[in-house]
Amino acid sequence: MAWHSFLPKLTVPKKVVFENGKLNALWYFLHLPLIGYATILFAVQKQYSEVISNSPFLMVNVDPLDAMPYMFGAVSNVSEDPSILSWCAAAGGPYLCDSNAVIQAACVELLTESILSAVPGLSMLSFCTRLCDLDKLDALDCLVPPSLFRPQGSTSLQITTYTAFNQGLFTGGNRNILVHLHPLLRFAPVTFSYSFQMSRSAPYFFGTNPGIAERKTGADAYTVAVTSEEKVLMIFTPGERVIIPPPSIVALAGLPWDATVMLAGGEFYAVVNCYTDGFDLPTALDWSGHSTLEPSPEIPVCLLTVDQLRPASGYKMADTLSDMAQAAAQIRVDTGRGDSFHRLPSLSAIVLNLISLVVLLKFPTILTIVFATNCLGSLSNVYKRAHQETMDISTRVAQLALRLLSDTTILGQLVDPKTGTGVSKAKLKEQLCIILQKVVPSKEEHEILAEDLSEHIFKTLRKMPQGHKNLEEEMAHGSHLANLMSIGQTVNVQDLCAYFDTSRRRSWLEWFTLPSSQRKLLRERRKLAKQLASLEASKQDDTVEPEPSDIKAQASSLSRLSAASSQSEVCVEVSDGEHLLEVQALQNEIDLLIGQVRTIKERQTEEDREEQRQQEVEERVQHLYVAVENLLQKIDGIEADDAADVSRAGLATLKKGTQDLEARVLQFEEENVRLSDQIQALHDWADARQTEAVKELEKETKATVAIS
Repeated sequence: MAWHSFLPKLTVPKKVVFENGKLNALWYFLHLPLIGYATILFAVQKQYSEVISNSPFLMVNVDPLDAMPYMFGAVSNVSEDPSILSWCAAAGGPYLCDSNAVIQAACVELLTESILSAVPGLSMLSFCTRLCDLDKLDALDCLVPPSLFRPQGSTSLQITTYTAFNQGLFTGGNRNILVHLHPLLRFAPVTFSYSFQMSRSAPYFFGTNPGIAERKTGADAYTVAVTSEEKVLMIFTPGERVIIPPPSIVALAGLPWDATVMLAGGEFYAVVNCYTDGFDLPTALDWSGHSTLEPSPEIPVCLLTVDQLRPASGYKMADTLSDMAQAAAQIRVDTGRGDSFHRLPSLSAIVLNLISLVVLLKFPTILTIVFATNCLGSLSNVYKRAHQETMDISTRVAQLALRLLSDTTILGQLVDPKTGTGVSKAKLKEQLCIILQKVVPSKEEHEILAEDLSEHIFKTLRKMPQGHKNLEEEMAHGSHLANLMSIGQTVNVQDLCAYFDTSRRRSWLEWFTLPSSQRKLLRERRKLAKQLASLEASKQDDTVEPEPSDIKAQASSLSRLSAASSQSEVCVEVSDGEHLLEVQALQNEIDLLIGQVRTIKERQTEEDREEQRQQEVEERVQHLYVAVENLLQKIDGIEADDAADVSRAGLATLKKGTQDLEARVLQFEEENVRLSDQIQALHDWADARQTEAVKELEKETKATVAIS
């Protein structure tokens, strides 16, 4: 066997085409929703791309020593909220806490009801702070920015918008509560910065820039500040500092910058998310008043959003030991890490989605087959047999045998009458020419084609791995051609030989899966083979003696004669001693004859056994004939090995085995003839012996009667 026979071979599934227009229309119709669904997923949902997390990290910072924003803000025309203007207009004092309800509520907010009741005569002095001159930092309405900002690392910033302070309240030294509101904080330069990087390298795709996976910052992307209502508030171009003042931070959270927020404070959480594809941006994003930006892998668009965590933030403290009371409201801004991603085209994603599409497109075929094989009445049986092929080993073996017989019989008509030994190439060419005349109009073409086909058939027979290399140059047996026609079938000639081979050792799995009728047949064949072997071993030692054949008739006749003699003997009246002696002698003779009858009966049993043995021999001879025929078929259909010498040696061995079997058949035939002669001799001897015994009994009977 050549080494390349062990290599894997290409296999393709068998297809059954249903030529039915309505079933095909149903099949087409079932494809439409799947194709539409696949189109939406692939094109609209961009399933051809791959998302990779970039996890942008946002930081917040402010320069408290930078007084320029406050100076420009103080002279700018930016209008404050009316509530802040009203508060600043009412500032002044001191106002006694119990002067009116508004002042009373403000004092209670700063301190507590118990402190106000315990310390009478408290008053409130309020200011809207301004940027102080360098030489008047101790003024009561002075704004010192460093005291209003408290950063905590790079992820948190506290901005104090409102303060209240008193020193000497409990000792009675100072009963004025100083209250400061800081409207100028609206110009505080709160700066945001961030960086992001893909968690892994970019997927492979044609033309993708590998530098996309490098770390990027806010200087490499558009920064868009978006409110909670998804409205674009501010846009920062690549390289521009992202400075968002406190009013804008509050506005991003959906709150107004008014006196309520400044007096109550609050906690906010800011985060940024960067995208490289417009598909991932919020669909309801409102770009009113701004140019719409389209992100790309080279210049992403980062959305900065702020959420409110708590509606109020601050502290209130009253310490009697230090004789101090103070309160403050703060705007706290915390930052964190976003959950955005890069969306990039990926060849692997395209392949996976195409594979998924191919799998989905199997469902119309499955549904159509289920409909055709279950919902069409009697037609469903036809479609079911076409779709599902039933495989039964016993049936296929019988079909192969009949097919070989029919093919060999039909091909036997092509046997050359001159030689009578097989199908010649010339005869095959002649028949092919007759057939090809209807297909190929040109005589030269169909003759050439017939020549090529006949040559190809013989060449294929010689190349077949079934022992046909020794074919004659211009002659092929009909069985060879029939064997060639059986190639490609489910069961071939080799399988047929192995199926009935009783000497081949089978594994327990093969034996278990064989049909029960075949197992029973193999057991009987093996039992018969053992009996035949034991018969051959015992035949050499046993000698066969002549035995009678018609023993039963003879035994019954002798028994009747013996009974008649006994009755006559009883009826005899012995008158004297001489007659008595004669009667006794006659009785002894009758006993002797009865013993001979018993011997004959025993020989009858042996004869029956011999006849049964002969029948078994004949049956075994018939089985040997069947074995010889099977062996001849094996020789005709055996596959040739690659080497010609091995093939010739195998055929020689099989021929020798055939000759041995034929010799054994002849030996059994001779044994059968010999047994027939012996049985005939037994018949003759039994007839002669019966005649003699009858005559002797008649004589003795007559003598007895005469004596009596």
